[in-house]
Amino acid sequence: MKENQKIIKYQSGNIEMETYQDGETFVKKHYYNAKDAYVKELSYLKDGIKKVKYFTEKGVLSKLNYFVDDKRHGLETKYFISKADGSIKSTKSYENGKLHGENIIYNEKGEIIKREIFALENYKRLSMDKTSSHIRNILHGFFLTIGTTIAEPSTILPLIVNYFGGSSILVGFFAALLRGGAIIVQLFAAFKAQSYTLMMPYLHRVFMVRFLAWFFIGVSILLFGEDSPTLTLFCIGFGLFLFSFSAGFGAIYFKDIIGKIFSHKFRGKTMAYRQFFSGAGGLISGALAGWIIASFDAPMSYGYLFIISSFIMGLGYLSFGTIDEPVKEKVSKREKLI
Repeated sequence: MKENQKIIKYQSGNIEMETYQDGETFVKKHYYNAKDAYVKELSYLKDGIKKVKYFTEKGVLSKLNYFVDDKRHGLETKYFISKADGSIKSTKSYENGKLHGENIIYNEKGEIIKREIFALENYKRLSMDKTSSHIRNILHGFFLTIGTTIAEPSTILPLIVNYFGGSSILVGFFAALLRGGAIIVQLFAAFKAQSYTLMMPYLHRVFMVRFLAWFFIGVSILLFGEDSPTLTLFCIGFGLFLFSFSAGFGAIYFKDIIGKIFSHKFRGKTMAYRQFFSGAGGLISGALAGWIIASFDAPMSYGYLFIISSFIMGLGYLSFGTIDEPVKEKVSKREKLI
């Protein structure tokens, strides 16, 4: 018997475990109280990293691990034993013995069926690419498009402004406010958000401001209408101002959350679905706006458009606002503005 060989036996006398050195490979065999039934481990040590392969009774590779100082470190890979062709069943990332990084589970076709992220700082599991988050993201885009298309700058918004005596310049100003106002505050929002561990509480505030701003426009049209056209136009402009500038904050929070709940590969998929259903929402919005305008006299129809669409947008806000956002463990220290 070699000096580095070790044999442990059952009470029956059969071998329970056998270890020995085969060149640079350390071999460990676990027996099942029978001479021929055992699973095998092959260990290789290089540069302080131990690589261990696990095999079934039939010699099929079942798992691959890496260890540093007897602690799991690096990628753990499990294989489909039934296929016996090296097809990967799952991968887990370890650092210093703890799960850290991306963990993926595959089906037998090689398709990803589950992906998770583990954060080393507090050993907290952060789920990504969840189906529920995917659906909520799509619903948000769908309902938001239905709500906002009713004030499309090239169609309905000029009709409303002209009805209350506004000039073409005012139409252009409102259109610019609606489409470009958010850009001005995005830099400031990004600066503030760099120290936030969670974006969703702030996004909830943005959702509330945008809902109330849109609803306010509709109520103002119903209350003042033809009796005070100048005041009505002012209220429309004020509502658009709140709606647009709050979007500058919302865009930063939204993108940060999307980056945390979807992997870069899945992100393209969910945003493509969102774009498709947003287009469908635009078609529905056009039909809804046409029906409301045809069913009610102006300016009541304009007020109903904004009020109804604000609640439709609210459904989108509710959908996205219920997403479970992972906590950002490492945040940047916010610098002082000069």
